[in-house]
Amino acid sequence: MLGQPLWWYATGTPAKATVRECHDPGRKPLVCNGTWTLPDGGEHHGRIAGAGRGDIGKTVGVRATTSHAATFTLRLVYAPVLVLLVAGLLACGGYRQRARAPKRPRRDARPAGPGGGADPSS
Repeated sequence: MLGQPLWWYATGTPAKATVRECHDPGRKPLVCNGTWTLPDGGEHHGRIAGAGRGDIGKTVGVRATTSHAATFTLRLVYAPVLVLLVAGLLACGGYRQRARAPKRPRRDARPAGPGGGADPSS
């Protein structure tokens, strides 16, 4: 899911993590793993979203839970922002196309103005 790592960041607890390794699973985004310690003293390990190859062996600031962590970088937000941007452009284009379309009179509409329509007294 595109927004899942962003949700991890928004709901996690601030902590420091050490990035142990990163690997490229093919056509999917880079996956980095490491360890972190939460404020309660428990040490945890798992995926660190937003980390990159340059972070291997370094300690980075994250927001973490017991199962995953996320660091706030452009890698974390570019995909959801891109999806929202494309959706907004498509919606704007659809709106403009409807606004330019010629207006057709409704079938049940009565003609406007004096002398329009049949005289009900005749």
